Amino acid sequence: MAWVIDREAVSSDFLEGEVVAIHLGTGIYYSLRGSAAVLWQALAQPADAAQLGAILAAQFAVTPAQAEQDATPFLFRLQVEGLVRPAASGAGPAAAPAPVSVLPYTAPEFERFADLQDLLLLDPIHDVGAQGWPQRPPPHPKP
Repeated sequence: MAWVIDREAVSSDFLEGEVVAIHLGTGIYYSLRGSAAVLWQALAQPADAAQLGAILAAQFAVTPAQAEQDATPFLFRLQVEGLVRPAASGAGPAAAPAPVSVLPYTAPEFERFADLQDLLLLDPIHDVGAQGWPQRPPPHPKP
């Protein structure tokens, strides 16, 4: 089965080699580096564990078999966290990139942070109006 980032529930950005993703429904945010950041970017298009393994093998010093073996539990954890959803049937698979460089490899993992969860749920980023965020509340009328 192919999976893709759930863009309706998740906002993410790639900054200096790290992906920071926020689940807008839960207020939990995630840090993905190295091979995890590569896989996250690949999941912009539908991909299954075998395709993700091929992408890792093209980018890192790891065999395709080991990369797929490592990508499978990573993909499962993304599913459990609600960060990815099944891809629509008929969606095209992600293409493995041409090798850019062979980087040292570590299995893909992400860090999960709930410390700002209450704040993010209190004033969700996705409810920002044209005037921006944060907004000062209007003054209370005098009795």
